[in-house]
Amino acid sequence: MLGSDFLSPKTIDVAAKFQIREGLNYRAGNGCECYVRVEQATWERLLRYRNRIGTATLDGAIKRMLESIENGPP
Repeated sequence: MLGSDFLSPKTIDVAAKFQIREGLNYRAGNGCECYVRVEQATWERLLRYRNRIGTATLDGAIKRMLESIENGPP
């Protein structure tokens, strides 16, 4: 597991003060964020995929994965 990719206890405490709902959430100054719940194994697979393709963010990894699905054979 990659320790730096998980929320620190301090970040979790701050995040707990906000009501976070699954799906799109809007925060003034931050814009829209999307929260989804995944199993730990799925999260770890996504992190490995991100590292393998060399994107800096999970958003970039998800975009690239979706593009490959959309542009793949029918």
